[in-house]
Amino acid sequence: MFTAPMVHLTAVVLARDARALAEMLLQEGVVQLSASLKAGAVPDREVFEEHADLRKRLEGLAKPAGIDFDPPDERDVSNHAPLDRTEANRTIARIEAEREKVRERQRKVGQELNRIEELQQHLHLFGSEAEKIARQKRSLVEVKIGSVPRKLYNQVHTELAHFPAVLIRLSEDKTAVNALVVYMKRDRDAIGDALTRATWTDAQTDQQAASYAKEISADIESRKVRLLSEQDQLQVSDRKVITDAADELQRIWRCARVTELLHKVSTHFQPSTRTTAIHGWVPAEKQDRLAGKIRETTQGNCYLEWHSAVEGLQSQAPVLLKNPKLFKPFQMLVANFGTPAYGSVDPTIFVMPAYLIMFGLMFADAGQGLVLLIAGVAGTIVLKSKGEAVVNLSALLAWCGSASIVFGILFGSYFGVDLLPPLWFDFHSVVLGHADRYAAVDDIFDILAITIYFGITVIALGLLANWINLAKTRNFEELVLSKGGLLGGWIYAGGIYAAMYLIRTSYKSFPPMSTLFWIQILPALLIFAKGPLHAMRNDSQRKTLLSPMSLLNYGLEWAVELLEIFSGYLSNTLSFMRVAGLGIAHVSLMVAFFSMADMTTGIFSVLILIFGNILVIGIEGLSAGIQALRLNYYEFFTKFFHGTGTLYSPISLSSKD
Repeated sequence: MFTAPMVHLTAVVLARDARALAEMLLQEGVVQLSASLKAGAVPDREVFEEHADLRKRLEGLAKPAGIDFDPPDERDVSNHAPLDRTEANRTIARIEAEREKVRERQRKVGQELNRIEELQQHLHLFGSEAEKIARQKRSLVEVKIGSVPRKLYNQVHTELAHFPAVLIRLSEDKTAVNALVVYMKRDRDAIGDALTRATWTDAQTDQQAASYAKEISADIESRKVRLLSEQDQLQVSDRKVITDAADELQRIWRCARVTELLHKVSTHFQPSTRTTAIHGWVPAEKQDRLAGKIRETTQGNCYLEWHSAVEGLQSQAPVLLKNPKLFKPFQMLVANFGTPAYGSVDPTIFVMPAYLIMFGLMFADAGQGLVLLIAGVAGTIVLKSKGEAVVNLSALLAWCGSASIVFGILFGSYFGVDLLPPLWFDFHSVVLGHADRYAAVDDIFDILAITIYFGITVIALGLLANWINLAKTRNFEELVLSKGGLLGGWIYAGGIYAAMYLIRTSYKSFPPMSTLFWIQILPALLIFAKGPLHAMRNDSQRKTLLSPMSLLNYGLEWAVELLEIFSGYLSNTLSFMRVAGLGIAHVSLMVAFFSMADMTTGIFSVLILIFGNILVIGIEGLSAGIQALRLNYYEFFTKFFHGTGTLYSPISLSSKD
């Protein structure tokens, strides 16, 4: 329910044990170090930067091949030796040189492919018949037939490769080759010069060009296919250059990473002539193990001092949210809003049921929920390699699908069809006005009332969490006098009673004035004391405590506070009506698609229902998820949550930065 307790460590060890201590801290990975040295005093900064740059180069090199380096393990630390940076840079340079050869060929193939596609595009503008191309004055393409000495044919082929042009061998004898050339008019002069150098002899007629139309198209297409195939092979070759050296790159990366991390740890040490001191935060449950490890590493030559976070250090303590694995998707939602202050309520345990109930009420369909559940479970399996955030998002989708199934069974909805009787009430019948008039829930106002009661419960939990946080920090003034304190809660509870009284009397009367005094007026008057009490504790304001201007300020602050309480709590409560609104919209959409399906028959009716369910799952599911998140953030979290904490981030072998 609360953030995990932390303890602050101060350790002093002999200077000779500093390196061994750094290695142990990396292997344990539980200490968030503090008190780093000034930038100018960082030892071996150039060495550190060289290793960091080397690591980044390796990661950039491995990324195109889809290689993710495994983080170092304890053996990498225990067996760590200085990295031969010269040899490492030589290995990287060799791999980069091999890749550069492949990339150079890729560029040439890409250029040739662009030329072929350009020529093909212009040929298509005037059809596939070469006769049309030859006669068309506006054509950007020319066709030429002729002969070239046999020994110079390859020369022509090589020179034309630099242009968007096609050279087709038609026939040959012992001395000459008859060929056809297709090229862009803009390259006429350059290609003419190349043909002249090869003693080309024209023999073109329109009829001859027309007879080779198929050969032109086939040759262009075959060259395009060959280039595309070579392009794919080059991509494979590019990856192969890296994958063949993957083990060596992994070894270098791990060595560089360990050196980088050890140096990072050393920047948090405070050395003296013979000793080294470290400071850091550790989860309280890890204290005994870490203390034993430090003594073991230093053979007992150490001094350890532990302080709990409440000993004047609470504001500095990092925050560790510790929840069961099943709660991780909802912890992600909390962390996305902010990090709670150390020692305060961790709202994850409340967010889980609140979010799922909201989603279920807005998206109550067992069949559609099953689709979400399957998609979420599949996502956690298929997308596991994409990282923890994606897996948590998929798990959240599975949880939402489960909530939809539960509420779909309660309301008797299965892909919009009442296959089984509802366990609670028939949501569809209520929305359509067909509900049993003697049922507990027989109209839309009853559904709105359910969401209002749910909203009151959520807001009350938020106020309770705020009271707990304020009591733990001994902020008794805010606990009693603030809008989120006891008096604010008193006024909110009184307002709920007054509203229920008004409803029970068919909106004809309010509670008696004596009752209103105790539930509304008295707590409102008591809140006025907030201003004077604050002034009494402030030396500069104490002298003018009862001056007319001070009294006016107290009155204005009091009026604003009361306005915020009454309007804020009212809007917060009514905001939960959107849960009912989206639930009604979900039913209305399904009814609309069933009505459209009834207007047709056969396969079209089935397709309309399938499309309708897909649309509802996509749009309504997203809307329900967003609104449930919004209600948690702005109607629940704002009552007690202050994102002023610093997330616990221990230095370890798996550290990302």
